[in-house]
Amino acid sequence: MKRRTVFALVPLCILLFGLAPYPCSAQEEEESAYEDQGKNYIAAIGETLFSNAVLWAANRFIAGAEYAEVSPATWKKNLTRWWDWDQSTFITNQIGHPYQGSFYHAAGRANGFSFYESIAFDALGSATWELFGESIRPALNDFLVTVPGAASVGEILHRLYLEAYAAGSPFAVILSPMHSFNNLVTRRKPEPGGGNIMASSLSAGPGVTIGRRYSGSGNTLMEKWDILSVNLRYDISYGDPYTGSSNIPFEQFDMAIGGGGGFVWYDMHVITDGYLFYRPLRMSSGGKAALGLTLNFDFFASANSDYSSNALNATFKYRRALPGSGDFQLKAHAGWTGIGAANFYQYEDVEPGDEERRNYGTGANIKLFLSAKSPVWGEVLFSSLWYYMAVIPNTVKNSNGHVLFSYTDVSYSYPVTDGFSIGAGYTLHWKNGWYKHVPNLVKVTQSARIFVKYQFNHSADSV
Repeated sequence: MKRRTVFALVPLCILLFGLAPYPCSAQEEEESAYEDQGKNYIAAIGETLFSNAVLWAANRFIAGAEYAEVSPATWKKNLTRWWDWDQSTFITNQIGHPYQGSFYHAAGRANGFSFYESIAFDALGSATWELFGESIRPALNDFLVTVPGAASVGEILHRLYLEAYAAGSPFAVILSPMHSFNNLVTRRKPEPGGGNIMASSLSAGPGVTIGRRYSGSGNTLMEKWDILSVNLRYDISYGDPYTGSSNIPFEQFDMAIGGGGGFVWYDMHVITDGYLFYRPLRMSSGGKAALGLTLNFDFFASANSDYSSNALNATFKYRRALPGSGDFQLKAHAGWTGIGAANFYQYEDVEPGDEERRNYGTGANIKLFLSAKSPVWGEVLFSSLWYYMAVIPNTVKNSNGHVLFSYTDVSYSYPVTDGFSIGAGYTLHWKNGWYKHVPNLVKVTQSARIFVKYQFNHSADSV
């Protein structure tokens, strides 16, 4: 909601970068010791509501937010009026709410509930926040984004917390403060984990970013950026989908997070996919493959354009060894974007009193990832992600229409020492909005970068 200061990417980046240096080994203890603890309904519900209370207190007494001035009168009003589509900042709504929801998900997972059972706590936390945590009208979009986003982000952080805990990493508490709080209060033993991170890498370096914003389908230049930037990226692959079938959600997932900044410029992205179930496929080519259904949470935001997607996709993953200890991998996703969001006019273009004008909608997405690497000649990475969204009518005045967003990235890195490589890359963001009542918009951002990359060594690495 408006002006909420949930700096989601800061803890997300810190926790992942902090986890990476710790090699994770499988635990020897029996899982039955954990299972015997059962499910703690009181703790799970109480911690879900407690996380809302802490955030409300921060908004009310630290930030001094007017919307946090709640009372029985505001609660009654919120319980008796229609929910609307709010226009808080894109980062707050599209990444802040899923991160906030990850605390609800952790409350369920830390107290013995399964992935699917914990979604009930995601819904409980989001609904009670909208009704009782703020004095303004409840926002339907916040609920629709929080529940699936919390399931994706929360489950990933839950599993990374178990990796860090098993490795004895002090970053475990940053990965999931709710897990750590639950361990302290209930004395509950964490679920066994460790040894599931297959690969992770961190890259950083300078770059050049060129952004252009046009109206009227590209006929009129509205704004431009020519920026020197600093860029940071982190990629992680968890679990091996090629060894057998699985019905356990997020037993295998991939995630890429990154961002860059310069004078009057910022950009960031979070790209995830987690298998809900998968089945191995026999390949005559000699490679290994898996096919299944994934839950995808993707988030892109920059000074020029933005888009977010919560999607359910059919996913095919393929891997094959190359001569000379090389490796080729392919990931292909296609499916339904249940709820998407995209700004069409931002701060400088809106009427006085508004923060942004944002489309919400539903649609489809196609995502392709390719990689080929060799210890001799290096690594080539290519990704191209495409999203189509049909705008839900009247989510904001004059927003009816369609949005097409794409993200393409290509990079090459050459090994210089064990674990370290140097490389260069190019990224293109392209966004086109066709609207019924306002001029169309085209937003294009191109960036070129050079970087140093470090591939972390995980003792359970199967690569």
